[in-house]
Amino acid sequence: MIKNFLFLLRLIKRFGIPNAWRLYNSGNVKSGELSIAFKAAKHPVTLRYNTSDIDVFYQVYYHNYYSFNYDHYIKDIKTIVDGGANIGLASTYFKGLFPDSTIIAIEPETSNYQQLLKNTKAYEGIHCEQAGIWNKSCLLKVEDKFNSGNWGFVVDEVADEKESNVKGISIEDIMKKYNLPHIDILKLDIEGAELELFLENYQWLSKVKMLIIETHDFMRKGTSKAVFKAIIDFNFSVHLCRENIVFINDAYTK
Repeated sequence: MIKNFLFLLRLIKRFGIPNAWRLYNSGNVKSGELSIAFKAAKHPVTLRYNTSDIDVFYQVYYHNYYSFNYDHYIKDIKTIVDGGANIGLASTYFKGLFPDSTIIAIEPETSNYQQLLKNTKAYEGIHCEQAGIWNKSCLLKVEDKFNSGNWGFVVDEVADEKESNVKGISIEDIMKKYNLPHIDILKLDIEGAELELFLENYQWLSKVKMLIIETHDFMRKGTSKAVFKAIIDFNFSVHLCRENIVFINDAYTK
């Protein structure tokens, strides 16, 4: 009881009384949406009740999941790719930190993508793509293999267009489409697809200043190994930030 009360007090301090109470009580609401306006985000964010949206919100804005000393390592951050954007909360978080940046948000699953559009439409400079990040252009199928809810959809490559429900897009495709000579921050939370992404065609890593990645070995065995095996070919230093691994390209550091 005391722990719950203290949690509610922290929510009130961070998000105000009305928002705090609705967040605290969100587990008892089975349908509909919750719109929250608070200081850390320039525009309100919309969360779906009875989904993982509330958990993602807590990760990003309560636990400060992407809080890192960016300016210590990289100056003038202008280009960010949000791979596995989910409903757009990491994108809006980064936009709050770097208001002049251009952000490309990539999300494969349709319901999450619709929520991503809703949460980012008021921002200038956030571009959304419904696609799965892969090591090449291809056909993908997105599904909830692990019953993880809206934040655990995985993608697999398929040969038949009838099986496919989303396109695969490579990092090089993204850079070409948006005319990016480099990427300042590449955030990847792609539910196991990091295995395929880092197995081959990863020379684009030399053009990434900072990589923030969460690996998912429980979804695809060997994902962490694939990431580190690729990274070792380049001049990156390694840091930890909560569940994320942060790789910093020393060729671009101050």
